[in-house]
Amino acid sequence: PIEIQVKRILCSTLGVDKNYDIMNKNFFALGGTSISSVRAIVRLRELGLELTLESFLKAPTIGDIVHDILKAKTMADVVNLFSPCLSPLPTSTGSKRSSFPHLDMHGKELESSEDEEDSSEATAATKFVLPALHPDIPSVVVAASGGRTGRRASQAIIPFKRPLRLNNLQTLPLSQAGDKTVVQDIVSKSFTYKNPLDIALGISRQSHMQMLESFWPRIIKDDLSFFIKDPKKGTVGVAINTNFFDEPQMSVPVCMEAVVEIHSQLEQSVRPVLQREEQHLSSTVGSNWLAGPAGAKNGWMHNVFLATHASLSPQDNVRLVVHLERELLRVANAKMFKGVFTINSNPLNQMVCEHYMGYSRQGSTKVSSFIYKDKKPFQTLPDDLLLIAMTKEL
Repeated sequence: PIEIQVKRILCSTLGVDKNYDIMNKNFFALGGTSISSVRAIVRLRELGLELTLESFLKAPTIGDIVHDILKAKTMADVVNLFSPCLSPLPTSTGSKRSSFPHLDMHGKELESSEDEEDSSEATAATKFVLPALHPDIPSVVVAASGGRTGRRASQAIIPFKRPLRLNNLQTLPLSQAGDKTVVQDIVSKSFTYKNPLDIALGISRQSHMQMLESFWPRIIKDDLSFFIKDPKKGTVGVAINTNFFDEPQMSVPVCMEAVVEIHSQLEQSVRPVLQREEQHLSSTVGSNWLAGPAGAKNGWMHNVFLATHASLSPQDNVRLVVHLERELLRVANAKMFKGVFTINSNPLNQMVCEHYMGYSRQGSTKVSSFIYKDKKPFQTLPDDLLLIAMTKEL
């Protein structure tokens, strides 16, 4: 029975005894995380059990998840029964709405209902393919340098009381962020609390803030980066981007040298490949943020940092990561780039990019085996954790 299959998979994912009654419990209340939620969805879909990302994240209980799966199966059975009599629905070609959600090409917020939001996310989520997943990074990773663990760092975080409404979010250029320390704080917390490389070395938020400050004027000047603003919660997400063939110089704290070096080596292995594919695109003349010529000279935008607010629930963290990735591609396209290049070490971002947003792998490095100054700085991390370079051609 489907109920038994779902229970077995979710108990395994959560590390809960299979005899424990979980049907009236919430997945995240039982210890589910952003990564384990996506992992569970994929394992369910591997068994042919249809479930969208959004319906899983919004389900009050695991029993509701089972109900949604059964409902989808019933609908599929009906469609299969009558499929010879069904014809494809007509596709409208007269809509003038922007091809990118939430904002038009002038950065102006589009009106949409909550139903439209849910529908668009559900449609996209059904395209989620079946990746080979990395298990959750442990909530406590013993730092090689004796630094604080991920769990201790996150204990002081106060979660938001209400969930995000994606159709209320605004995407704005980083130059309009006002207080830059708010944006820098989100980036520093996101990486020191969530990124396995930073956790392993016990890197401090102050070190991240120092490095960000060293190239902040150039980031603002290049005008490729943006932040996501909620009308009530303020800034909830950030994407810091550069031109891959015209990177700014930055000052790297000593404690972060190994992190920067492992990224740099992987970047250098990919750079010649993208250099050959580079296209010189003509710039579009315009005065608004999304019509500038910043990306016209070179072909690839480099997403250096993609960060979410530490106070988001696991459900909203997944939803916002997907939203940020969509906005990143939209901005890169509007800025006249050929595509986006990024390097991910966080398993959640790896899964979203490679198996949800359609990125292609260009190279990878086994993190625990990386040698820097005759040492293995990341040897405490799982042996199968990879640093993955990816591109998405637009």
